[in-house]
Order: sequence, then structure tokens, then C-alpha cells
Amino acid sequence: MTTISADAPLGRRERKKQATRQALAAAALRLAAERGVDGVTVEEIATAADLSPRTFFNHFSCKEEAIADPGDDRVERVRAVLSTRPAGEAPLEALRHAMGSIRDNMTEAAIREWRERHRLVRENPALKAYHLASFARFERAIIEEMAARSGTDPDSDVYPRMLARAGLTAVRTAFELWRDGEGPDEFGALIDTAFDQIASGFTLPPPR
Repeated sequence: MTTISADAPLGRRERKKQATRQALAAAALRLAAERGVDGVTVEEIATAADLSPRTFFNHFSCKEEAIADPGDDRVERVRAVLSTRPAGEAPLEALRHAMGSIRDNMTEAAIREWRERHRLVRENPALKAYHLASFARFERAIIEEMAARSGTDPDSDVYPRMLARAGLTAVRTAFELWRDGEGPDEFGALIDTAFDQIASGFTLPPPR
């Protein structure tokens, strides 16, 4: 069965750059969770990551960006999964599997970081612009992938935008309903339920 070819893997230099950014982001999040956003400096973040302030500014413009926009590898993971899906598969089903990769890569530490970051963003308005910028990049990548799979234009056609945003809304809804103490399996089940609703055309569920 034909599949869409995967992009070339990240080179050594790019992997090192990504690892450095993630180390800085992890240090920024940890310190902000302990002391509050206002109680952390760029110098302290760099020291905690065993790096220099100069290196920090090679990756982030300010501490708020480091806390709220870690530049994680979600886009690469989603693209990698989409590259393995059959070319003739319905785009919505391919997207379901791709979004499931977010769950599949969740460790307990990743779950704690994700929840802590969202808590800080909710409580600190200065972080919201950077968090939204991160989401916008992720959304754009999904739109482009859906356009490529469906033969549509990411800039002028409705289809890839609606499809990508429906999938992202499914994940966001699952996150909102995901309770503290629950693990990746429960999160994945909520994602599947949300995608089932989209696929059914929002058929009214049976009464409880």
C-alpha cells in the first residue's frame, strides 16, 4: 500500500539546537513553577540549564517566551506519523492517528510539564501571547499537512483549515476534560471520542 514519503530526519546540528532549546525551556518552567514568573531571571534560567545567557538569547527573546513557548517536537512527531499513513486514507482518519502521537509520547514528566505550563499561562497574562504564537505555528503546520494530503491550497481553500482546526479542537477538548491524576490512556480515549464526534457529523449521543 502506498504511503506518503517521510521528510529527511533532523541533522545532528539541528538536533543539538533543539535539545538546547528544550533544556532552557525545561529550566525556565521549573524555576517559574517554584518561584513565580516574576521571581526568575534569564541569568538564573541559563545557569540552571548549564548554559550562558548569550546561548539563551540565541533561542529565546525573553524569559516569558522560554516558559510559554518551548518549541517542542510536536510538529515533527505529527508529520512523522502522517508520513506513514496510506496516501488514500481519509485525511480526518490520518489526522486522528497523528494527534494520537501526542498521547503516545507522553511520559509522567511530560504530563506534569504540560499541566504546569498551562497553569502558568492561565495565571500570567504576559505569557499568553507567546503561548498563542506557539499554537499558531503548530496549527499552520497541520493546515499545510492536510492541504498536501487533500490536494488543496493551505492559503485559499476552506477544507484544510477547517480540518486542521477541527482536529486541534478535538485535542483541546480532550485536554480540558482530562482530569488530574489520569494518564495518557485516558487522554487518548478522550481524543478518540472527540474525533468520533467529528466523523459522525456530531450525531447526538444517547442519553446517559
